[in-house]
Amino acid sequence: MPTFPRLNRRTARSRRSDDDAVAKSLLTYELLTMRELQHDALRVSAR
Repeated sequence: MPTFPRLNRRTARSRRSDDDAVAKSLLTYELLTMRELQHDALRVSAR
């Protein structure tokens, strides 16, 4: 059965791309929260 390693490789590649997507979304989320915190700090310092 020569199709099994190919299937395993494909699933591993798709899993890796899913991990990349999760990492990118986490990075954007962290950047957005950091930006919000900076805006809050600027708002507090402006008062």
